[in-house]
Amino acid sequence: MSTKTLSNAAEPYARALFEIALTTDKLEVFLADMGGIYELFTQSSDLTDYLNSPIYPLKTKKDILKSILNTTLKDLNSATSDFLFLLMDRGRISLIIPIVLKFRELYYEILGIKDAVCFSAEPLTPQQEKELVAALINRTGYKEIQLKVYVDPTLYAGLQVVIDSNMIDVSVRDQLTQLLEKISV
Repeated sequence: MSTKTLSNAAEPYARALFEIALTTDKLEVFLADMGGIYELFTQSSDLTDYLNSPIYPLKTKKDILKSILNTTLKDLNSATSDFLFLLMDRGRISLIIPIVLKFRELYYEILGIKDAVCFSAEPLTPQQEKELVAALINRTGYKEIQLKVYVDPTLYAGLQVVIDSNMIDVSVRDQLTQLLEKISV
């Protein structure tokens, strides 16, 4: 399944869990649970592979997951634990990482925080990062932007920023592409 398809399939589950967290006034508890689950499932590809495998009986997989949760995530909220087993029952445990990411996104949305990714031809200085974040906050109206910066030398100079589903492209590569399109018309 593509990342987009996984994200689409995960969204209703993440929204449902988020609604439970809101209505029970345990948003912070669920967020902490999501962090622990994310860590558990990203650190162990063997666990994910095992739980997704059709070879092993569902009861055995659930017993293994229960044992792991009891030893590694002892403080896991019972509703979160029930949610994981619901995903197991429905054969959707493979969606757990996209669900966690969407849950986090929904949480940040309430707080006015947004993730942004910047691709820069050169590493940005801390001052440049601060200025970029300030400009993005001004442009988008979010209270806070969490910026991840990656170096992409193929941009030649300048940068690209992806926030929400929008791309702001002020790279030389983009300018050259636009110029080439104008010339070839």
